[in-house]
Order: sequence, then structure tokens, then C-alpha cells
Amino acid sequence: LRPRASARMSAAAQWLRANGYVLAGEQSAGGSGWASCSTLSVTSPEGVARRLFVKSARRSAREMFEGEALGLRVLRAARAIRVPEVIHFDDAPDGGSFLVMEHLELTGSADPAEVGRAMARLHLAEPSLAEARAGSFGFCVDNTIGGTPQPNAWQADWIEFYREQRIAHQLRLAGNDELDQLWAAVLERTDGLGALFAGMPPIRPSVLHGAHVRARQAHSP
Repeated sequence: LRPRASARMSAAAQWLRANGYVLAGEQSAGGSGWASCSTLSVTSPEGVARRLFVKSARRSAREMFEGEALGLRVLRAARAIRVPEVIHFDDAPDGGSFLVMEHLELTGSADPAEVGRAMARLHLAEPSLAEARAGSFGFCVDNTIGGTPQPNAWQADWIEFYREQRIAHQLRLAGNDELDQLWAAVLERTDGLGALFAGMPPIRPSVLHGAHVRARQAHSP
């Protein structure tokens, strides 16, 4: 492990120190086009040595990490799959932000059959949010897909939510006339997408992971 000079990482480290953690080292863990990651070796206020995973971004916590942090907590509450504990998220003094969570020790590819069973348990779990338990679709805050904003206002009707806050939202961001024309034709032919769901059992809210790809599957003890 080696020290790393980063204002955003320093903000995370400063928060940890201010809340009783003793930092032993920090190591880069890569990142993406919108966030960078690192692992921190710390001793907790209770005297337990552990590793933490930190993500940082140039945008504010409300824009980037609030939705991710609250989403992880909802996923963890379902107790269907192993989800890291969120320790803290906040804005950094330089205008960026950070998210601190439990570091999971991953040992290899997950068994696809077990992944499928875990996803089924997740989708069948009762949502922890009161609005979802009452039958509404959405989330308590807007979030992002990568760095792209995603609206999540609560709506009672699934088809309307999916049509307006998922597909139509992305098309508005794209600003492409040809796609807009295709979308208008789809809506006309499917009665606003309603015909695609005709005859289906009632659709109820479910706890979902936003982007379940193989790269995000791994085994954890």
C-alpha cells in the first residue's frame, strides 16, 4: 500500500479520521470515466482492522453518490445477496464527492445458477421503502446510470413509469429526430406500451439492481 495524493480521497480519509478510524494505507483500485476508486486499510473505532472501498467523482454527492448509497442500503436490506455496507457519502471541499463502503474480498467468478437464484430472491423480497410496499414504482431519490441522470419520481402505474422515466427520458437526452419518430410510432401501435402488457398478472414493485452484468458478479466468502 502506498499513500496517494488526491483531494477527493483526502476528503474521505479526513472524514474517517474525524470519526475515529486510524488509516494505515491507501491503494488505487482503478475507476471509470466518471469516478475513481481506491481501497483503504483502516482500524475501526472499535479496534478492528478492516479494508474499505472508496469511490470519488468530480460532481456533487447528490448528483453521483446519494442514489448509489441509498440503493445499496435497499439492496442490503433485502438480505438476498451479499451487498457492501455503506459507511458514508458526502461532498468534498473541492466540489467533488466521495462514497465509503465495506470492501468485499472477492475470490473469483460466481456460479451462474446461484446468481440466478439470488436474483430471484432479491426480486421476490418485500421492498424496504414504504412507497414501494404500498404499490408505487420509483425510488426515494433520482440517481444515475453511470454518469447519466435518471429520474425516479414515484408513480402508481408501472407502464407509465417505464414509458416516461426510462425510455422517453433517454430519448429526450439523445435528442435524435429519427429516434423520436420511431418512438412515436411504437407508442401509437402499442397504445402507449399498454398492449405489450395486456393479459399479464398485476405488476408489483420489486427490488432491482440497475445494471446486472457479468463483470459485476463474483464470489464472496
